[in-house]
Amino acid sequence: MAEVALIATVAATAFSAYQQYEGAKDAEQLAKEQADRQKAEAEEMARRAEKDASRQESLARARAAASGIGAGGSTALYMSELEKTHREEIDWIRRAGASQARLTREEGRWAYRRGMAGAVSTAASGVTGGYDWYQKYVK
Repeated sequence: MAEVALIATVAATAFSAYQQYEGAKDAEQLAKEQADRQKAEAEEMARRAEKDASRQESLARARAAASGIGAGGSTALYMSELEKTHREEIDWIRRAGASQARLTREEGRWAYRRGMAGAVSTAASGVTGGYDWYQKYVK
């Protein structure tokens, strides 16, 4: 009867360790997918911001031309600053999205490591329990 209990304990421990291993892999994969979505969302936000910036810049040029103001001097300076500001905002959107994606991937790697540590710990406790049983009943 003790042998059956040992086999059941070993099987349950192996199953538990395997489940932790699978959970670790799933957590890492989920984080990778989330990171890809975050990066794609940031790229879409940047694309929309570029489109909006282009529209604003075109409108500013059209207003300047309609008012009879030339394209030089303060108008050129204003347009240059507007374009620079838009580029900085768009670059920030991309950098922030990439940074968030990197953090999410890193969280996934840490979740994987924690899951693997749990699986190894569970397996080790099962081996220790089996060894203790062997020492007690077989030797």
